[in-house]
Amino acid sequence: MNEVDILRMTSHPYIIRLIDVYEDSKYVTVMLEYLEGKDLFSYLERRQPDEKHICKIVRQLTEGLDYLHN
Repeated sequence: MNEVDILRMTSHPYIIRLIDVYEDSKYVTVMLEYLEGKDLFSYLERRQPDEKHICKIVRQLTEGLDYLHN
């Protein structure tokens, strides 16, 4: 639930958006925005990007992390 609370407070283009949370006595269901594709590792394997593209990805990751830490 801590992660859900953090997602509720975030609004950043490089962080997945929380749509809604449904809870009952057994389960917590988290609805997130749909992001096409797979995980980052699969993306990098499939695309085999050049150094310039990897720099862009790393910048987006660090901007998202910076937002969360602030």
